[in-house]
Amino acid sequence: MHPDPYLVNPDCLDDVQGLNRNVYPRLKLLHWLQEVCSKIGFQRETFYLAHSFVDMALSKRVQNLSEYQLLGVTALYMATKMEEVQYTPCRKFSGYTLNEFSPQQIAVEEARLV
Repeated sequence: MHPDPYLVNPDCLDDVQGLNRNVYPRLKLLHWLQEVCSKIGFQRETFYLAHSFVDMALSKRVQNLSEYQLLGVTALYMATKMEEVQYTPCRKFSGYTLNEFSPQQIAVEEARLV
């Protein structure tokens, strides 16, 4: 286990899910996050913070592939609350996933990440 709970385990791609299983879905998720941030006009720092939240989560637990987008949208929601000047409601983030995940699911995932 990594000693500091707030740092990303540098071996997370190897230790938790195996390099081959984790890299492509993670890259696809980060690309999607970058597209959303660019389209909505979020600050670059918001993307980087969301990226950090994703990596922290992946370094600590096995993530079901079907819930990668939930992890990403939740990380982005958390990052916007910290970095953006204007508040964006949770229901908008649900819309960014084409309503695949409800605001309630995002709130539950947020509680798991915190």
